[in-house]
Amino acid sequence: MRMSHSVISFEVALRRNPRPRLRARDRLLWVWLSQLWPNGWRLHLLVVRPETVIRWHRTGWRRYWTWRSKTRLGRPRLSAETGQLIGEMSRDNPLWGSERIRGELLKLGIVVSNPLDPPLPVASALTRWQPALAHLPAQ
Repeated sequence: MRMSHSVISFEVALRRNPRPRLRARDRLLWVWLSQLWPNGWRLHLLVVRPETVIRWHRTGWRRYWTWRSKTRLGRPRLSAETGQLIGEMSRDNPLWGSERIRGELLKLGIVVSNPLDPPLPVASALTRWQPALAHLPAQ
């Protein structure tokens, strides 16, 4: 029953579009059929061209590497509570550096990588020279 429906829908799609787009469920159907028919199932793959298989393979690798490159590397993110605690500790104890705050957090059982200080913004050359230029006489 499913096979006849698939063939009929394929024929209707073929009339509308000379190159129908096969979906994931169509591919799953062929996988299922290949398990049902261990010998001779290759005769039914005449619908799929070699270019289509190569395209599926390339798309799969492209999706895999896109997913792989989106995984975060580096230090793990801090929870919001830990970030608030670090902010409170640094405001309440302005003489403590990142090592002292890290040590206090370790005493509480919170493991944080070092350094805690965020990177400083890089000042432009004009910003660095502005205080010196303010002392020069105006022309």
